Amino acid sequence: MIDIKVIASGSKGNCTAATSGTVTILLDAGIAFDKIQRALDFKNPTACFVTHEHGDHANKATIAELLKRGTDIYMTAGTATALNLEPSHRLHLIESKKLYELDDTIPIRFYATPAIHDAAEPVSFHFNWQFKKMSYIVDTGYLPPFDTVKDYLLIEANHSTADLLNADIDDSQKQRILQNHLSLEKVVRYIEGNNQGNLTEVHLIHISRRHGNKEQFQQTIQAVVGDKVKVLAH
Repeated sequence: MIDIKVIASGSKGNCTAATSGTVTILLDAGIAFDKIQRALDFKNPTACFVTHEHGDHANKATIAELLKRGTDIYMTAGTATALNLEPSHRLHLIESKKLYELDDTIPIRFYATPAIHDAAEPVSFHFNWQFKKMSYIVDTGYLPPFDTVKDYLLIEANHSTADLLNADIDDSQKQRILQNHLSLEKVVRYIEGNNQGNLTEVHLIHISRRHGNKEQFQQTIQAVVGDKVKVLAH
């Protein structure tokens, strides 16, 4: 089993820890390092996967501290350039749609897929780990049309389309959100339209405080996947 702990989610910062056995990986690092330390009981994570360079997903000071303490960090070259990071043997630049393995002693294989977001080279991450599969999909306006929903699905459900369109904000801002973030409706279509396989947990993340409702979103997805699947909204 993989234990999922969403440390922070939303526009103020994003960071999720996934643990199996003695190995913990971080998904994004958009919060202060001391907050991550407290959440992990002051244990250093093995690796960190950064989707893109925006500050709520990539706190540069936190990334520097993780590298200094021996955490391997994975991101695209575009993200690293946008963050202006110095080269490091712990900083690994990855390409989309290419399979990687953490190392010979840790049985985690992973690959990235392109995301649609207003960033340099944003990606989503997908993992094969301990005979389980996990996807981390956040800050994207696009989902692959045909896919297998993984055992553990961590996915952005940023807004309800109706709530966003009725919001008292500029049309340009509405359009930016629609193009760069996943709506609840897109998440529903993604899950309904694809093979759900051994889906075990769904974590709804990056829910907007203005254009989303955690309880409603959780109930909506629960109705799609059924009671055997655990659904959490963060």
